[in-house]
Amino acid sequence: MYKMLLVEDEPIVRLALKSLVDWNAYGFDEVLEASNGKKALEIMTARGDIDIVITDINMPVMNGIELIEKGKKLGGNTEFLVLSAYDDYPLVRSAFKLGINDYILKTEMEPDKIVKMVMTALEKKDGGSNKRSTIDRNELIRKLIDGDLSKAELDHSILRLKGDYYLCCSILIDNFRIIKKRYEDNDLKELISSVVNAVYQVLETVNTGEIISLSSEEYGMIFAFESSMKSDIDKKLAEILSKIRTSLSNFLNIEVTIGISEMNKDIRKIKPLLEEGQRNARLRFIYGKGKNIYPKDEEEVNNMRKNKNNNITQQIIIEMGKENGILEALDRLDEEKCIEEMKRIFKLKELSFTGDIESFYIYYLEIILMIIQYVIKDEENNYESTILENTDFYGEIRKFDTIAEIEEWIIKLLKNIISSLRKMNMVESEAIKHAKDFIQKNYGAKLTLDMVSKEVGYSKAYFSKIFTEETGDNFTTYLTNIRIEKAKELLTKTEMKIYEICEHIGYSNIEHFSRTFKKIVGVSPIQYKNNYMGR
Repeated sequence: MYKMLLVEDEPIVRLALKSLVDWNAYGFDEVLEASNGKKALEIMTARGDIDIVITDINMPVMNGIELIEKGKKLGGNTEFLVLSAYDDYPLVRSAFKLGINDYILKTEMEPDKIVKMVMTALEKKDGGSNKRSTIDRNELIRKLIDGDLSKAELDHSILRLKGDYYLCCSILIDNFRIIKKRYEDNDLKELISSVVNAVYQVLETVNTGEIISLSSEEYGMIFAFESSMKSDIDKKLAEILSKIRTSLSNFLNIEVTIGISEMNKDIRKIKPLLEEGQRNARLRFIYGKGKNIYPKDEEEVNNMRKNKNNNITQQIIIEMGKENGILEALDRLDEEKCIEEMKRIFKLKELSFTGDIESFYIYYLEIILMIIQYVIKDEENNYESTILENTDFYGEIRKFDTIAEIEEWIIKLLKNIISSLRKMNMVESEAIKHAKDFIQKNYGAKLTLDMVSKEVGYSKAYFSKIFTEETGDNFTTYLTNIRIEKAKELLTKTEMKIYEICEHIGYSNIEHFSRTFKKIVGVSPIQYKNNYMGR
C-alpha cells in the first residue's frame, strides 16, 4: 500500500483533496496532512515512507519549492506533485526544474484529473508500466517516422493518431543559447523531459497528436485529422498550438517557433512532412521568432529565390554610393540619415536569396565589410586598430537566429562607428589646435610638416590630410600665410631691416622671401613699407 502527504495551508483545500477521491481504492492506506512545508518535512523525515506528496507552492513558514528541495535531499523515492494558482507560474517553473512530476491548477481540481496525475506519478515511481509505456510510445513514433508502421498497426496502437490526414510540426526553442545556460549544471535531458511533458499534457487534453524529441532544441509533433477541410484543420491546429505556447511559456519560460507542414493522406510521407515542418521552423530567420510558419510562408521564400539578383554585390555598391546616400551621410556623421539609408539597403536582401539561408548571412557580411572598408580607407586614422580589432563579423552575425536581430545589430554597429568617428574628430580637432599653436610659436624656426606631425602624434600623411580638411589650406600654404602676416606686422610696426624680418620669420633667402611676399600681398616688402609710411 502507498502513503500520501497533502501539504496545503488552507484546510478546506486539504479536505477537498482528501475527500474528493476514495484513495484507499487506489492503493493508499494513509493520507497524511500538513499545513506548511516545515511540518511536511518533519513528517517525511520521521516516516521515510511517503510515496506521493501533493503540495501547494505558496505557504507560510516553508513554501513548496523549499519543501521539494529539502525533501529530495532525504534520498527517498518520493514523487512530488504541485498545486498552483494562476499567479504561481514563476514558482511552478522552479518546481519543474527541481524535477516535479506534474502540477494541477486549484481551479481545476476535478477527481479524474487528480487521480490520473497521482497514478502517473506512481507508475513513474515504480519504474514500471509508465516508463515502459513511454518507451513503447517513442518506439512507435520512430517506426512511424521511418515508414515501418502500417496504417492498420497505427490504428491499433496507443498513439493518438486516429485520422486519415497527416500533418507534422516542428517546435524550435527560441533563444536556445540562453535557455541552455539554465541547465548547465544539469543534464539537458531535464530540459527535454520538461518540454516533452508540457506538450504531452496539452496533446493529452485535446486527445490528438504525439510529440518526440529530435534534439534538446527541437521537437517533432505528428497529428492525424479525420477531416480534410483545410479551414477546420487550420482552426483546430491553431488552438492546439496556442495552448502549447501558453504551457511552455507559463511553466518553463520558453518561447518557441513552430514550423507546420502540408497535409498528406499517405502514412509513408510522415518523414518528409516532418522535414518540411523543420525547414519551415528554420524560416524564423526570415519571419522572426515566436511565430507559426506555414507552407504558404515557404512559398513566399521560394518566390524570393526566383527573383534573386546574381549581381547583388554591385547593386549594394551602387546604392551605397548614390548621391546623398549612406557613404555621404557617413562623411557628414549624420546618424539619422545613415540609419535611414541602411534600412533602405536592407530591403535589397530579397534579391540576394538563393534558396539557402546562408546567402542572407553573406549579404549582411558584404554590407558590413563595405562600410568598414569605407571607414578605414585612410590607413592612418587608427580606427581599425582601436574599434574593430579582432572582430569576427561573420561569426557575430551567425550568432543571431533572425534577420531582424542581425539588422538591429548592424544598426547598433553603425551607431557605434559614427559615435567613435565623432570622438576621433574631437581628438583630431584638438590635435589641429595644438598644431596651430605650435606653428604660431615656432614659425620663425625651420618648421617642416614632419616636425609638426610628430609634435601632435600623427603620421605625416594623415596629419597633412586632416590639417587641410580642418584649416582649408595645406601645411605649406598655412605656414606661409602665418609668416607673411607676421612680416606685414614687423614692416609697419618696427624699424627692422628687410633681411632681419626675413630671418625672423623663418626665411633663409631674402629673394625667396620677397618673391613670396609679392605673390601674396601684391607688392614687394619695401613697397608695402613705403606705402604704409606714406599714409
